[in-house]
Amino acid sequence: SAHQGRTEERSMEVQASAAEDAEASRAALRQQAMQIIGDRVLAERTLVDQRVGGLQAPVREVDELVSLGQSAPQRSKFSHEFAAALLALQGALTDGRSGRMAALRA
Repeated sequence: SAHQGRTEERSMEVQASAAEDAEASRAALRQQAMQIIGDRVLAERTLVDQRVGGLQAPVREVDELVSLGQSAPQRSKFSHEFAAALLALQGALTDGRSGRMAALRA
């Protein structure tokens, strides 16, 4: 009958509209998830850059020590600072790896 045909047609329109709405919702969720991931990667990259940037001063001091021939106390002070910087680098690398591992597990 004509009524049944219109009912089926309307039902198909409603289903198509619901499918479009669901796809739009999934696309919005994907976009939101990608933004969150991008923000997290940027934050971690910034943190690692800051930690690595902190290592530049000891490297400059090495250059100065080599070029100027510093005294024993100056070399000792540098040695301590350099060891601390290396430990900081190790920590930054470890933190970076754990962050990546956590992201892979998620």
